[in-house]
Amino acid sequence: MILLLLQILVSLCLRLRRRLMNLMNYLVYLSMRKKPFQPFEEQIELVNLGSEDDVKEVKIGSQLCPEVKKGLIDILREYSDVFAWSYQDMPVLDSEIVEHRLPLKPECLPIKQKLWRTRPDMAEYQRRSRAMTTLFHDMMHKETEVYVDDMIAKSSDEEEHVEHLLKLFQCLRKYKLA
Repeated sequence: MILLLLQILVSLCLRLRRRLMNLMNYLVYLSMRKKPFQPFEEQIELVNLGSEDDVKEVKIGSQLCPEVKKGLIDILREYSDVFAWSYQDMPVLDSEIVEHRLPLKPECLPIKQKLWRTRPDMAEYQRRSRAMTTLFHDMMHKETEVYVDDMIAKSSDEEEHVEHLLKLFQCLRKYKLA
């Protein structure tokens, strides 16, 4: 009789152990399950770089330390001319920068190639893309990502970000892209 009760008790313990193991595995699964991606929403504040009559607002992070925030606002005010506040502010690219030239040797005869047709809108995109690559090649993929109509300054900390913005703004002003 005692042997039978002992066997039943062992059997119940084993079942309970399996159920606990299953429960623990399920809890581990739940903790490791990928959570849905939530975009980071930083608190921002609007800063007017213009006057009360001529409002030129930019958004900056409100959590910046005061020294960095002041330095950033000072640089943005100093280089406010590099921003296109309206379509009329957008510059025309200098042909010296964006024209593609082939260095040919005078003693070599050129060979006529098959004509490549490009859609007019794609030709303009390629021209602008080539221009951005030419102008910002030393900064690209390091501290700046440059697209045809957009630029992103990258950095690992706040102080470095202000330095990268300054370098980007100086380049924009140098090539008259302001």
